[in-house]
Amino acid sequence: MKESRITSEKQNLCPLCRVPLPDGAFFCPHCARSIKPWTRQKAPQATAKEVPAHCRTGDSAGRDRQLHLTSCTVSGWKTGVLAYGTTWVNAMDCRFEDNQVGFRFNAEGTVVTHTQYANNEFFHNGTAVLLKSVPAENPLSFPGSVFEDNDTDIDNRCGREVNISQTTFR
Repeated sequence: MKESRITSEKQNLCPLCRVPLPDGAFFCPHCARSIKPWTRQKAPQATAKEVPAHCRTGDSAGRDRQLHLTSCTVSGWKTGVLAYGTTWVNAMDCRFEDNQVGFRFNAEGTVVTHTQYANNEFFHNGTAVLLKSVPAENPLSFPGSVFEDNDTDIDNRCGREVNISQTTFR
């Protein structure tokens, strides 16, 4: 069995706990700290090819945008999903969790694709749904959706009619 040589003249010490390290060590066997220096990595840029097939966007008359999310998870964002400008967003069977705002509607567009937000889960968000400006005339509804442990479930600032008759709040 090969023995590790620990030499003080090389100052092969853990930068955290100062315990001598074996030659070629990548982590300290005493405190488990990584010895390998950190390098800043550039985050990959998303491209249109990387958008999942079930998350579709469309263009209506070249101006109004639509986004339909199905079976997506949105987690850990300041604002998970934002409908803004002339964009209409719909989500079904999605999970919004641990966001400051899970879903924010602040749009003035004319294209309304669907006003039911069915079977979504809103867990542990600051505000699960924030309705600031919603162009739809029909009420928004959340059938089969579950709101659990959010600071605010639905913040309806624009006063849009909302149907929560088939929605669960825990």
